[in-house]
Amino acid sequence: MHTKNWRALALTLLLALLSPVLSGTALASGDLESQKITDVKVEGNKRITESTILYYIHSKVGEYISYDLIREDIQRIYDLGHFEDVKVDAQDYKDGTRLTFILDEIPAVRDFKFRGNKEVKDSELLEKVTISRGAAYNKALIQSTIDKIKEVYQNKGFCLTKVTTKTRIIKQENLVDIVFLVKEGEKFGISKIRFKGNKAFTDKKLLKAIETKEEGWFSWITRSGIYKKESFKTDLLRIEMFYRDHGFLKATVGDPVVDIREKEEKIYITIPIDEGPRYKVSKIAFSGDETFKEAALRKSISIKVGEVFSLSKLREDISTLSQMYSAKGYAYADIIPQRELDDKKKTVFLDIQFDKGEKIYVGQINITGNTSSRDNVIRREFRLTEGELFDSGKLKRTKQRLMNTGFFEDVKITTKKGGEENLVNVDVNVLEKATGSISAGVGYSSFEKTLLSANVSQNNFLGYGQRLSFDAQFSALRNNYYLNFTEPYLFDREIQASVNLFRRELDYYNFSSDSSGAGFSLGKAYGEYMKTGIGYQFEFVEISNVEPENQTGWFYNRDDVTSRVLPYFTYDSRDDYFNPTTGYKLDTRAELGGLGGVKFYKMTVEGTVYKPLIWGLVGMIHGKIGHASGYGGETMPNYERFFMGGSNDLRGFSFDEVGPLDKYNRSMGGTQSLLINTELQYEIFKNFRALVFYDRGNVYGTGFDTSSTSTSMSLSKMRHAVGIGVRFFSPIGPIGLAYGWKLDKRPGERDGDFHFTMGGAF
Repeated sequence: MHTKNWRALALTLLLALLSPVLSGTALASGDLESQKITDVKVEGNKRITESTILYYIHSKVGEYISYDLIREDIQRIYDLGHFEDVKVDAQDYKDGTRLTFILDEIPAVRDFKFRGNKEVKDSELLEKVTISRGAAYNKALIQSTIDKIKEVYQNKGFCLTKVTTKTRIIKQENLVDIVFLVKEGEKFGISKIRFKGNKAFTDKKLLKAIETKEEGWFSWITRSGIYKKESFKTDLLRIEMFYRDHGFLKATVGDPVVDIREKEEKIYITIPIDEGPRYKVSKIAFSGDETFKEAALRKSISIKVGEVFSLSKLREDISTLSQMYSAKGYAYADIIPQRELDDKKKTVFLDIQFDKGEKIYVGQINITGNTSSRDNVIRREFRLTEGELFDSGKLKRTKQRLMNTGFFEDVKITTKKGGEENLVNVDVNVLEKATGSISAGVGYSSFEKTLLSANVSQNNFLGYGQRLSFDAQFSALRNNYYLNFTEPYLFDREIQASVNLFRRELDYYNFSSDSSGAGFSLGKAYGEYMKTGIGYQFEFVEISNVEPENQTGWFYNRDDVTSRVLPYFTYDSRDDYFNPTTGYKLDTRAELGGLGGVKFYKMTVEGTVYKPLIWGLVGMIHGKIGHASGYGGETMPNYERFFMGGSNDLRGFSFDEVGPLDKYNRSMGGTQSLLINTELQYEIFKNFRALVFYDRGNVYGTGFDTSSTSTSMSLSKMRHAVGIGVRFFSPIGPIGLAYGWKLDKRPGERDGDFHFTMGGAF
């Protein structure tokens, strides 16, 4: 046998013993590790350049051959993911050895297409598949792509979709084209979901606990009745949790039977359930700590002795207890509920054990993400300071306050261990939103017709948290202009100061009003939710176009000056000023005119409550009451009277329809007002809510026609309407659209009104 062949055989056997990776390689030499490398070559590569491969080969010309290094070179080439096989050949070359790396390159995906997909667009499939052009052809990746395509179809009700592949290899370039052939089949809906073994709860009750639903009349809108395999697995867990929330601690849900009937194009699902016994709470004990008295602990939890045991209630109670300990500085308190079941009596003995650990203090507060807002603007909203006892409740409130500034799209607050055992660092990451804007809006109201608005504002002026804005509003009835500057933290204290200039032009049906003026206000925060303050406003007013037949002792053409003070008190515990879900707001305001000019006073008291309800619904109740009068022998001027109707109070009505009317059946306003708004809201997606409402209200006073009201406040004399609407955030701020239908339509009135608003909630 030739010498070269003997050397090749010897090295092949040797390296095959050294590593499984080298099995099948052909190397030439006797004692190769005494040989120098005189050349390194690469063969078999088509797409991957030789220079790229040589970069990963550490066996270099001029060095001695190393079996370990060659093995590592082979592994590095494999790790590139572009080669199916790597062989190494050693040959005599120029008084040394030439190493040749012989590669079997995996074809790369040149292109891939979908065929047969009629119900699903290519773009939708591309969002799900993980394959990409230029990637190495991989059977596992192809199968994963097939599974993803089937999943997309299954989520649309096509349960029997079949997917195969067809490939075409371009040998010269070592590329492959792939075609995914889709056979969609028919769309199946869930005809019936049955439960087997359930005695305590009806099928209807259990169906409410899961997301998978039966096909119904409106399935084409709601997309219900679709069998989604992965979602259905979660539903089985939901059923078990439902039973545990109702005392069935040993309930189990078996493997469901999914009967896909091809001829009927229907799916029938049967879910077997073993309910087991139902347990009640026999006793609740607290052990391990005496930070809180037992009476306080019992009062704070919702689960009670004698009631059916509920796992979700217990979880909520543990969270409540954790917050109580956190408020005392025990940030890492362990609260472990131990359950002891008595199968004979069907009871649960609950022992809640406490290990409060050490008191934890706030270490460093680190702020990131603020490129515009100064650190101080963020830190002044913090309810915690460095060095004080940690309190998770204060941390939660801090996030609410930061979001309520309106400067940030999102605020993330995390905690981590500090430099010492009893310290915790707080990391705050903010995602700033654009606080400076130039915007314009267009809306429509049945009464005011087209509404135009323009705004130039900076809500975080120079990063100091100050607001500077100019607003203009135009419609068939009004032209309004406002210039405002607000400093929320005067002298770095919670004192809000603002100054404003304004001009308002109103061309109402039975009078016109031109007014201009200026004002300022100061407000001070007390505690977490309360604020009180006082303002002053000076104004020139011109009233014209009052018809002689409509004139009264208070309703006539006039030129006035008003000078008024405006004290106020506000308590606001809403979780989000722009999109609230819980909490309430109480607002009391007064106006006293007569420091020069017309003598009058006005008072309003307003309250709003938000409460989360079932199924993600939020309930809102808002009420407002007002009273106004002249004094010192003067009557209340018409332009200061209460008017009602429109997007901000009595929806479904315009303000020419509510209250005492003139001889042409147009509102003259009133000296008293009463308003009630109720809403049921549902968040369709983030910051977008749909709502239904019922509004009831009126203004009261003297006029030519008081048939739909009275001269004094009356609960029986109130106009009312129902309606629907949406409320959402836009680049120019919160926007609301609503339509209300009158429930007490009078002759000559419209059936209802459409309303467009810009601004926050009640």
